[in-house]
Amino acid sequence: MSDKKKRALKVLNLLGKVFLGILILLLLIVLFVRSPWGQNIIKDKVINSIEKKTGGDIALERLFIKFNGDIQVDELLIKTPEGDTVLYAGSLSANIPIIPLIKGNSFGLDGLDVNKVKARIIRKDSMSGFNYEFLTNAYASDTTQAAPATDTTSAPMEINIGNIDLNDFDIVYKDDVSGIDAEVKFQKILLEFTKTDPQNMVFSAGDVILRDAMVNYVQTKPFPESNTEAPPMPVFEIDNIEISNLQGVYDTKPDSLYTGFLITEVNLDKSRLDLKDNVIISEFIGVSNSNITLKTKQSSVKQNDTTAALAPFEWPQWKIDLATIDFENNSFKYLVNDARVKKGTFDPNSVEIDSLIFKAESIIYEEALASAKIQKVHFQEGSGLDLNKFNVQARLTHEQMEFSDLDISVNNNRLSGDLNIAYENFSDFLNKPDNARLDLDLKNIYLRLSEIYRFQPDLKENKYVQALASSPIKGKVSANGKLNNINLQNLNLNWSNT
Repeated sequence: MSDKKKRALKVLNLLGKVFLGILILLLLIVLFVRSPWGQNIIKDKVINSIEKKTGGDIALERLFIKFNGDIQVDELLIKTPEGDTVLYAGSLSANIPIIPLIKGNSFGLDGLDVNKVKARIIRKDSMSGFNYEFLTNAYASDTTQAAPATDTTSAPMEINIGNIDLNDFDIVYKDDVSGIDAEVKFQKILLEFTKTDPQNMVFSAGDVILRDAMVNYVQTKPFPESNTEAPPMPVFEIDNIEISNLQGVYDTKPDSLYTGFLITEVNLDKSRLDLKDNVIISEFIGVSNSNITLKTKQSSVKQNDTTAALAPFEWPQWKIDLATIDFENNSFKYLVNDARVKKGTFDPNSVEIDSLIFKAESIIYEEALASAKIQKVHFQEGSGLDLNKFNVQARLTHEQMEFSDLDISVNNNRLSGDLNIAYENFSDFLNKPDNARLDLDLKNIYLRLSEIYRFQPDLKENKYVQALASSPIKGKVSANGKLNNINLQNLNLNWSNT
């Protein structure tokens, strides 16, 4: 064998030994990281380093790293140097692909499961800051050193998020500086993301589920004005949303606005909420057995001069397409200045609606066009005003409004027929309705004038109104022409024997 071949064999033998040594070293490292003994050493080293640097108290039962990249954390407890609890997590499991993270071109969170979390985020004053800042302050970089130059030409890191499953959360956020006192509790939140683009604020998901939640938000101070640029508006696309047993309070003291809500069941199918281009689309929206209370306070202010010219009407720049809406057995209460509902007298500052049913199809809105087919509306109002039936197919454009197949029943009053109003443009109609053309065909009229007492109680003392209210008005009427010059084509009304 020649000397050249011998040297080649020696080199190959040496390279083989080096490769085998590296492989054995990597295997030992993996076994060390994978073994409970090695992970306890890593855990203790990390925790001791953090505690020494921050002065806080950190406890961790187990830190477990799997071969597929999953990180398992059990019984994590973080306390401030004063001994106050900041965070407790019963278990946390995250699936983070390592290779894309090492390459630096993307970050992935294929799955996140978190169970039994308690968090207390508190700020008592601007000097001491939030209670978690003992962690961030300890690792803050030295501001006296020059910051490394950042490459502004490089593409932003791609972020991919998969399924997020959160269970049994109890979070308190109290900021005395900004006046926010919030509390959030829930048993389950499931987010099945299919696309996440934080750079453009676009998010898509399959299922979104929220169960057994309580959200209380109290704002005691007005928000300071901010000169920072507003963030881009988000876009959400979700196949299915399920919300069950959500209750809470939204109370803003500076605005004198209080909202209490109990949402028993909400379902949305194939929905898109695009706040960037003002688009709302959904194939189905259902709300059942829910209750909302809205309270506000209004001070008496000087009325504006009604003789001043009205500003031209502008259509809102939105696009809405809702295929089906189904509200079943819901309640709503609206109170101004602690007004109370009074039986027999309707007060717009005190409205209490019970057993609300609202069913509609093809609710469409875009600039200069709005239409809807309302199939059923029913509710009982606290003063005694009961809407038993309301069906209509409505359409509003820049030139006309149409109400066909109108059928209304309120208490003992009934009205059915068709109504069409045409005009040059909608803005002119609002300012000068007399020039609009009316086509009216009411086929069934049954009115009891005694219902007017609910809105004008003083009319009970008017003997002429008393006489008219003693018998219902029945009949039908057809009319057309401009509103300031109506032509009665057919008028057939009966009152008593008249």
